[in-house]
Amino acid sequence: MCIRDSVLTVDSNGEAGFAAASGGGGGGDGDYVHISTADITSATATVEVTLPTGYDRFEFMFDFYSSGQAYVYLQFSEDDGSNYLLNAYRVYGQNNSYGSSLTWTNTTYNGPVMVDRTKYLTGSIKIFRASETSDTRFISFSSGFDGGAYTASIQSASGMSTAQTARINKVKFLASVGRTFDSGKIVLYGIKDS
Repeated sequence: MCIRDSVLTVDSNGEAGFAAASGGGGGGDGDYVHISTADITSATATVEVTLPTGYDRFEFMFDFYSSGQAYVYLQFSEDDGSNYLLNAYRVYGQNNSYGSSLTWTNTTYNGPVMVDRTKYLTGSIKIFRASETSDTRFISFSSGFDGGAYTASIQSASGMSTAQTARINKVKFLASVGRTFDSGKIVLYGIKDS
């Protein structure tokens, strides 16, 4: 990840973040503000994370271990997780293969981030237009090792809900039916424009 005109910082809690470099510049990708960290210490199929107001862009950084070789899916909610949006545009790719749909509807597998099952799952997800009531989008870049179809894979994905009518205020990371994240971490940053 390249952050123009920024420096890596570590706060008193040991959390990494980005801040504007002194001495000018500006206009870059904005300042990264640490919002939350979710530690996974026992097997779970889902992790929900609340998106606070005041940001138009977010970035998640995740690192999971899944003995059952999980997938990673990302779902959007506009009602604090009571319901998750089903209709979406999506595109994903891994190791020179890809899939896409402009009319995707699936209650379980909406928002593919990693479509090849793997034990070691690492990546980042950026969310754009998070303060808007329509067209909130995401893009992800990730890698997996000891996978179901590949020994190692580089994967990317993008998506957008076509059913959104309010601000997205919660997202869910989903391992897929019958699989879990056994351990790991999800760190959420808000991106402030300077």
